[in-house]
Amino acid sequence: TANVYLKRNEDDKALLELKAGYEKFPDAAMLISQLSQLYMKKKNVPAAIALCEKRLENNPEEAFSWNLLGGIYFVTKAYDKAETHFEKAIEISPEWQKPYENLAQLYLFQGKKESAVAKLESAIKQNEKNKEAWMLLGMIHKRDKDYQAAATVFKQAFDAIPSLWSAANDY
Repeated sequence: TANVYLKRNEDDKALLELKAGYEKFPDAAMLISQLSQLYMKKKNVPAAIALCEKRLENNPEEAFSWNLLGGIYFVTKAYDKAETHFEKAIEISPEWQKPYENLAQLYLFQGKKESAVAKLESAIKQNEKNKEAWMLLGMIHKRDKDYQAAATVFKQAFDAIPSLWSAANDY
């Protein structure tokens, strides 16, 4: 119980420090990310959501916060809200690869393989150097034992990104 008490106190101290830092530097994306993660760890989902929503009120065109809030909704199984927020992040910042990956993961989790594949292909068209999208797309085909499609994806990935040794290996 002493370890639990110490850990709880450490989390409380970290929460206070992160709040103070965020108040001082409200534009720091890393601070909002860390603060929301700590809220989630402490099972204070409403605080994590409120934090992101407040930030979006002040800056509705910030893709980072849309994506972050989408992640919170994904973890809490509010899948429709997660999808909406990931889509908004993509709309605001179509060159940023993370929301595409998150949305594809959401689709896969829900058993919507075709939607996941389409989103990953869209991400690759947007940025052919998107390593994660290439690898996830190849893994989907590999998982489904469509080895020809997987091989094609991995070869295309390696051709697009010669330093992507994992694609060469899987090819």
